Amino acid sequence: MTDPNTIKFTHYNDSELSIRLKTVAGMKHGDKLSVCTLHVQESTWYTSFTRTLHRDNRSDTVKFLDDCLQEVTRTLKTYRSLRRTHKHRVDRSRENLRKDLMGCKKGMENIAKTYSDDSRVKNSIQNYVEKIDTIIEEYYRRHGTTTGSSNSASSVVSLQADDVLP
Repeated sequence: MTDPNTIKFTHYNDSELSIRLKTVAGMKHGDKLSVCTLHVQESTWYTSFTRTLHRDNRSDTVKFLDDCLQEVTRTLKTYRSLRRTHKHRVDRSRENLRKDLMGCKKGMENIAKTYSDDSRVKNSIQNYVEKIDTIIEEYYRRHGTTTGSSNSASSVVSLQADDVLP
């Protein structure tokens, strides 16, 4: 029997988080996200019908994105605690997570454009983009690489380097 206090390492690419981030990364301007089915929909009359039928709305999308970023933070904390025993696998998974975050950031920017008429949704998503910038900048700072990021994420104070990346 395994110790219940032992954290099991799961490859990042096999995780639900990876699927969610890649789904968001694939979104284009005008696309809508069906949170209940995790399906990207182009903006058509049918999309309006199915979003009403499934009770999907922009608030659900914002909540979904927030949940994803909270899961990113939890995953990175887990990697930090597992790095000593699974260094190679943790480093590879963390790098894959970084790549997915970069793609997710672009998808979020497209979602913000889609909802540009709703300042609450647009601003929430822009805050998430800044949070991703902070996570990625901390990753590069710790691994001695330059970011090439044009956005300053210094306004996002809630994330501390030791809490974000191993």
